[in-house]
Amino acid sequence: LSEREEALETLMSRHLQESDIIAPEVEDSFLGKLLSAIIDMQETQAPYRGAIGYKPVIDDRNEMFQKKCVTNSSPFEIMHEIIEEQLNAEVIGAIIEDTSLFSGSTVFGGGIVLKRRGKTKSVSIEGEELEFEDDDDDYGNIGIKKGEVMIVECDCDEAIGMALTCGLSITIDKSEWEKSKISLSSTFSDPLIEKANPNSMDVLPKLETAIETIVIADQGDGVQSQNTKIQKPRGDSVSFFGPSDDRKPVFNTDVPVKSLAEFDTMTDEGKAQLLLTLESFKGELPRPRILRDAKNSAKQDSMNLSPIDEMLLPLIDESVRRQILMRSAENNGDFEALSELERAKSRRQRAKEKYDEAKDEGKDELAAMWEKEADFYGSLRADVTQDEGSYSSFLDRDEWYERTRQKLAEKNKKRFGSLLDGLE
Repeated sequence: LSEREEALETLMSRHLQESDIIAPEVEDSFLGKLLSAIIDMQETQAPYRGAIGYKPVIDDRNEMFQKKCVTNSSPFEIMHEIIEEQLNAEVIGAIIEDTSLFSGSTVFGGGIVLKRRGKTKSVSIEGEELEFEDDDDDYGNIGIKKGEVMIVECDCDEAIGMALTCGLSITIDKSEWEKSKISLSSTFSDPLIEKANPNSMDVLPKLETAIETIVIADQGDGVQSQNTKIQKPRGDSVSFFGPSDDRKPVFNTDVPVKSLAEFDTMTDEGKAQLLLTLESFKGELPRPRILRDAKNSAKQDSMNLSPIDEMLLPLIDESVRRQILMRSAENNGDFEALSELERAKSRRQRAKEKYDEAKDEGKDELAAMWEKEADFYGSLRADVTQDEGSYSSFLDRDEWYERTRQKLAEKNKKRFGSLLDGLE
């Protein structure tokens, strides 16, 4: 409101001024004054040309005739300008890569390669202004200094559009190119298009192929780009209105990865397939390049967690997760984290460890007792994939009540036999 009042006051008290762009007769009119007041109302300068909600950029004669500033002709040009001016980086490459983690399937995705530029600063020495480039300035991004190169993942059409805007070549793995390339013929003249819109300046060629099994279809028409689904999750199909079983529990009782040995035998493809089956997984799978870089990194060894492990761990049995984290902390020499993980073990995990000890010592009766105890502690939890105490205890079953109920159930079973089977 204050900005609007100031703008109106400016409008009422505005005096005629000479302008290189607006003619005096236009400025003297009420419309000229109104437009000038609207421009002055926005005090914040636009971070880039075309930004909405900021003070519009008014070109002077130098910008119009010497710099030849023109309006951005595509969203990619706006993005390119944002990358250069706001991110202080330059686009140095564009890639097309296979994003599928599953053998026998290829799903291409795009990416653009950015390189951080240095920041030019000025200093005054004895009245003389000197400029220098500060290579240690991270420009507000911790650790990302001049020369740092990063890949920004996107869709294929976005990578191609940015490459065309920046005049860059598109890079693709040679084996993927040899496996996926096809021969097409292109036709640049289309009488129907020319007749419908004779003023079209940019006409894409029409692509044709003699291979019947290949379908070439148009995509776009202003619709937002969507990532291609890698693979449908395995498992039973679910109807649109959900399962018909009204007794479905509030929390998902399907606990994936019930032991450390099961986790160690899983491949990256198996972990990715498991993630797609979990309702609690809402993210996107990492690309194969990310997993390869993690394995080849000098900072990682065979015992460290990969990016797909970090996605899977929060969704598996909490006792197995703690075992994995304890092993990783021990291998990395982080004994402080190891001590904290040891201290925060759940009662269920301690019972499972005592079961393993008794089983190794050949004490079958003791092992059966601890196995039953571990199952009992698991039955109390609303969600065994979450750490004990990480959510309200009111969601769990009461231990005293459950032990009393089970004792009464065993007592009644001895008294009435199978007559009360199925009743709780």
